[in-house]
Amino acid sequence: MKIIVVDDEELAQKRLVRMLKELDLKHVTVAKDAYEALELIKTTHFDLIFLDINMPQMDGLELGRKIKALFKDKALIYQSAYSHYALEAFDVGAVGYLVKPYSMEQLKQSVERVETKEQEYLAKEKMEAGIINDLHPDACVVFHKAADVLSGDFYSIYKLQSGAIFLCLIDAQGHGISPALTVFAVSSMLNKFVYEVSSLEELITKAAPMLQTFLAEEEQLSYTMIMLCADGKTLEYASGGMYPLLVKVGEEIRKVKANNPPLYELLPSPKHRAIRDSGMGEFAAL
Repeated sequence: MKIIVVDDEELAQKRLVRMLKELDLKHVTVAKDAYEALELIKTTHFDLIFLDINMPQMDGLELGRKIKALFKDKALIYQSAYSHYALEAFDVGAVGYLVKPYSMEQLKQSVERVETKEQEYLAKEKMEAGIINDLHPDACVVFHKAADVLSGDFYSIYKLQSGAIFLCLIDAQGHGISPALTVFAVSSMLNKFVYEVSSLEELITKAAPMLQTFLAEEEQLSYTMIMLCADGKTLEYASGGMYPLLVKVGEEIRKVKANNPPLYELLPSPKHRAIRDSGMGEFAAL
């Protein structure tokens, strides 16, 4: 973790640097005023920024606003001898506020919160990359994600060699290890052959028997599979045990209900249907 400490008091600077080193955080840069700090932050990546409040020329609150205007995701921790700046500091976007003199434990807890946020951000990036696959982020925006990694949910979107778009949403029954393992197996299986198929019918024929082998006794999968053909005029779907789809056809929004039951171990392969319209340009699923 790369850290910068911004404080015009040399003794306070040295104390914080020493405490950070005791926490095994050794990549620490110091700046004696806001202007020096701002130039360093513009040219160097820092994971965490410690800001003093009372500094000459530009105080830490104003500096924090300038930093957030440039880099909205930067982690800021304020330190001050006064507690009454705390609300304003959190309004700026701080993740922590330390009142001098603070203890090693207080400092450690503040840093750990930042490390947790960093891990959450990295996990979010990986999750979104796994959802949109080959699509450019400008072409596909992720607006929902699972509450946790063991939620038993899987959703992903793929652009196939034919130019068709395939969207898959799967919800394994229950919560915890069993449905999560089922979903991981399903996602791994789909990733292996989804680019080899040319239609939803072919994908279902290939996938359904494999999906059923992953299901434990009395376990079920709710699912929605959508294939938007390359010409943009045909949408094929198969849905079981899920909420209705909202399909936009031209200016009309249609509600399309599930056409299959949830997938059980011994059920036949799901049926698929198609919606065709020369004006269809976009769709959404809820």
